[in-house]
Amino acid sequence: MEKFKTVSLPLNSLQFLRHDLALQTSVNRNETLASPSSLCRFENRITKKIIAAMSKVMIKIFIESFSKPPKELVLDFDSTDDLTHGN
Repeated sequence: MEKFKTVSLPLNSLQFLRHDLALQTSVNRNETLASPSSLCRFENRITKKIIAAMSKVMIKIFIESFSKPPKELVLDFDSTDDLTHGN
């Protein structure tokens, strides 16, 4: 299974950062990264079905990262909006 990396940045920073060598290296690319408009189109095409499929892949990759799969996996979702920790 191919592993993937995600980088989350505000769209208004991407015009500059798409040329950043460190960011290109972090996603294993040697060319200019996607433009803000391309990323915006991508974000607007995501469906619930795609999100569900991506979630399954991320959980599978996480479980496969253990030499012995855990007996239990606890997902702790905290929706607390705490301005002290950066929101």
